[in-house]
Amino acid sequence: MENTDRFCLLDGGLGTELVNNYGHTDINGDPLWSARIIISNPDDIAGVHNSFLEVGCDIIETATYQASLEGLCRHLSVDASKACNIIDEGVKICLRARDCYWEKVKSKGGRKPSVAGSIGPYGAHLANSSEFNGQYVDELSVQELVEWHRPQVERIWRSGVDILAFETIPAQKEAEAIVAVLREFPDAKAWLSFSCQNDKQTCHGELFADAVKTLAASDQITGCGVNCSAPWHISSLLDSVPPIIKETKCILAYPNSGQVWIDSRWSDVDGNHSRPLHSYVDEWIERGVSWIGGCCQVTAKELEFVRKTIDKHISKSKQ
Repeated sequence: MENTDRFCLLDGGLGTELVNNYGHTDINGDPLWSARIIISNPDDIAGVHNSFLEVGCDIIETATYQASLEGLCRHLSVDASKACNIIDEGVKICLRARDCYWEKVKSKGGRKPSVAGSIGPYGAHLANSSEFNGQYVDELSVQELVEWHRPQVERIWRSGVDILAFETIPAQKEAEAIVAVLREFPDAKAWLSFSCQNDKQTCHGELFADAVKTLAASDQITGCGVNCSAPWHISSLLDSVPPIIKETKCILAYPNSGQVWIDSRWSDVDGNHSRPLHSYVDEWIERGVSWIGGCCQVTAKELEFVRKTIDKHISKSKQ
């Protein structure tokens, strides 16, 4: 993976852009979410990828967050072979978008953007918002979680991504399972980001500081942090990260806008938190974050401002 510099801009809410700019309001509440568009309107997904690249994203993610083997088979009434082909296509759309963009700009210098293969938690395929509480881990063993994640890991990694992105992981137990399944693919590299309910705990209730410790011994997990959580919680969460993690991993922060998913839509729940995402970037960088982006409800337009803030820090680091 080429993007190993201190700072990287991640992309934003792919589903958000599909709704806002391409009119795919039907994906809200769809059990496959943006993965549905891999089949119906792949050019629209490519358009979103390109919009993120155009504002300077160093890493873009595939539209496979909710494209699990089990979920695709169930909701599309296809067999495992067809489901695997859909996952492959989700990766190919992203790779083609990246390569087309790079052909246009490589003569200007810089670095080639990377592609991260998005893998959601077990709760994502349940399509009941349980990635925001993680209660399913109370009924599943670590081994059962390993077996569920294995086909997504195998398919997406072997499809040619630069890194795997395990995101919106709500529970320490699922993180332990991901560390275990990665051992079956020793050449794979990944980041893992947790969803958190407040400024101290994961969505399932473990201390964030304890949850990230489970990643310390894994050389395959090169980055860890927080995503799809309120931006005003991020700094306190980062303050709790053990020094050994900050010394050995890239630290990531790509929160949502601060809205909450209720009744198949994003809703404001606290009008006091209205700061734009880019206004938090300086304090996150002070706490060791090097890869920054957005999740749900974070647009390419907002990432333009994040890019400018990151570039200021890059300039300072070269002085």
